[in-house]
Amino acid sequence: MARALRPLIGLRWLSLLAAALASIACEGNDERTIPAADHGAVPARNIAPSADSIATPPGVERAPRPVLAEACVRGDPSRGVEWKLEGAERALSILALQPIAALASRDSARLAARLASATDALPSDTTRADFRGLPVVVHDAWRIVVGPADTVVVAFVARRLPMESNPLEELFTLVAIPGVRQGVREPLLERWFARDVGREESLELRDLLAAYARVDGGISLAFVREAAAGPVLEIVTRETGAWRLEWSGAVARCN
Repeated sequence: MARALRPLIGLRWLSLLAAALASIACEGNDERTIPAADHGAVPARNIAPSADSIATPPGVERAPRPVLAEACVRGDPSRGVEWKLEGAERALSILALQPIAALASRDSARLAARLASATDALPSDTTRADFRGLPVVVHDAWRIVVGPADTVVVAFVARRLPMESNPLEELFTLVAIPGVRQGVREPLLERWFARDVGREESLELRDLLAAYARVDGGISLAFVREAAAGPVLEIVTRETGAWRLEWSGAVARCN
């Protein structure tokens, strides 16, 4: 899938990350070690969808909420047209997405550094390659303010293994929240993630379509990825504080 939506973004955030880490080092090392999950958190599932299959993963509902089942996607990232989910806004309240690029440069660099630390704290899978300790590049990231003292961070981050014979990339879709203090230096705590590993040109990229507030008090994040059989919609939900992949399956293209 073409990466038309993210030209040179990774290099930009890598430089921002280096600047942020240098700034933090000069001011003193007051960051705490980031746990993979705090007490009461639901363990994240390491989901690695296959490009050749859109079968429902174990434990995922067989059908989405009715309003999402009737939705369709529009767009073509290979031509520079962003994905858009249509139909769900009729019954769900859309939450504003604040891109990391819209933040002040110092705040965006600090957020990139926090995302790098949260990524390094995720469980490692060395089946294909060992990415531990490699630089983390932030492709895209957003802050979603759900309510007072309730902020969610969604990010697409990557680590690359630059082997000339077999260059591999590790992609993470990460959903995280700040710790108790909610400050700019508070470690981000992982709440859900998906991990994909493969050659850079063959990996299926996700895009964040929208975030919705539901009438039951929960929130839903809608992701889309282009699989071999067509667009796949993934709905990640938060209910009573727990995050899970609620549904994953094919979605229709809008006429």
